Amino acid sequence: MEKKTLRLLLWADCNRNCPKCCNNDHAIEQLPTYQGDYSEFEMVILTGGEPMLYPQKVLEIIREIRQTSEAKIIMYTALYKFELMDILGELDGITFTLHDSESFIDWLLFTDSGNPVLREKTLRVNVFPADVHGWEKLGLVPLGWKIKEMEWIDNCPLPQNEVFMKYKF
Repeated sequence: MEKKTLRLLLWADCNRNCPKCCNNDHAIEQLPTYQGDYSEFEMVILTGGEPMLYPQKVLEIIREIRQTSEAKIIMYTALYKFELMDILGELDGITFTLHDSESFIDWLLFTDSGNPVLREKTLRVNVFPADVHGWEKLGLVPLGWKIKEMEWIDNCPLPQNEVFMKYKF
């Protein structure tokens, strides 16, 4: 099967230390690097570590991808910073991952931003309910968000149509 999705690790830096993080299961330093023509992919998933630690660099990478590809670009994050609103305009979607109560609060701040651009994007939130207490008491989920309850899995297998590489600086 041809790989149509590129899961692109931007950097391993993260503001959390999740004990069952998928990055602990992969030899990050041994991942092949990728940079250049992204036209062979239908989707590029930006991930980390935590992409939002370096929002300006994320914006530059998105614009670089857009120069060679019409692929959908989705970013995984668990950190809200004001710059995320600028980045959101360049993305096709966002997956906000709730790892703990702090990331839950960040997601609430993000969804409460009132940014009309949110209505135009693919919006997903992955929740690790064993680690994020109280999220289910939220009641109404903000319009447009699809929620997926997650569990930590050993070895974090990739979907068959994905290739996992790291960004080449």
